[in-house]
Amino acid sequence: MNPDLVVVGSFVIGATVRLPRQPNVGESLVADLFHLGDGGKGANLAVAAARQDCQTAVIARVGDDMFAERAFELFKNEHINHDHILLTPNEQTSIGLVYLLPQGENTIGFYPGANMKLSVQDVENAKELVMNAKVLATQLETPDETIRFALGLAKSHGVTTILNPAPARIIPKDIFQFVDVLTPNEGEAKLLAGLSQDNANVTLPEVAAKLLKLGAKAVIITLGEKGCVLAKPNQPLQTFPAHKVDVVDTVGAGDAFNGGLAVALSQGQTIEQAIHKAIVTASLSTRTIGAHDGLPDAQEVA
Repeated sequence: MNPDLVVVGSFVIGATVRLPRQPNVGESLVADLFHLGDGGKGANLAVAAARQDCQTAVIARVGDDMFAERAFELFKNEHINHDHILLTPNEQTSIGLVYLLPQGENTIGFYPGANMKLSVQDVENAKELVMNAKVLATQLETPDETIRFALGLAKSHGVTTILNPAPARIIPKDIFQFVDVLTPNEGEAKLLAGLSQDNANVTLPEVAAKLLKLGAKAVIITLGEKGCVLAKPNQPLQTFPAHKVDVVDTVGAGDAFNGGLAVALSQGQTIEQAIHKAIVTASLSTRTIGAHDGLPDAQEVA
């Protein structure tokens, strides 16, 4: 069966410790929790979508280490097509080291490893999946040339494209012409717009307008507990509130948002309808420690 959603992305092992506060330089703090789990922005999005009964495939790379089998086991258990998850000789599976604070906020150190070996040829080898999908989603945990090729291939076959520009970095401007929906958080949006992430002198409508000018067809700027805003050309900014939940861990919430968004768009919903599903998915995902344990199924979201 051809997947409705193809994710060109990443698999990351996440090692989380919960600390009473952010440590200072040179300081060691005792944690009251440790969690070793599967993650990666690509894997998180794919699992979020698959749990909502969306036929999903992933194109990614893992290292030739002890963590590779975890990736294959995850995708098998979540009923995700993993024919194009590739072992990478002489490279390690990507690792994310997470400091989780009591209020649910986190800071992350990220080693990209095998993710940065995902090539244009790897996507070309999976082009039948891409050409027959309804939605392609990708992020910035893989090389620019691979991202550009995947988005361009999808667009040339009428596939809706989502780019979550995270982790935050500058990317070539020619990529945006292939993006139907761009989904940065506020800091990422400012960075892509050529601003410092702590710039408080530019309004959200101004930031969104700069991103639309780059070529994205629509821009959704996520705002955490404040929800998100939607910008489309020649239309006023639309605001969508978040849902109140008891937050335990926000790791992967943005990926859950993108997963819910991809599911709805693959079902033919409008972008406004898709945002509602995305917000619910993201809100429910923060209920437990780790990127996957709290991801809701279709019934919970409904």
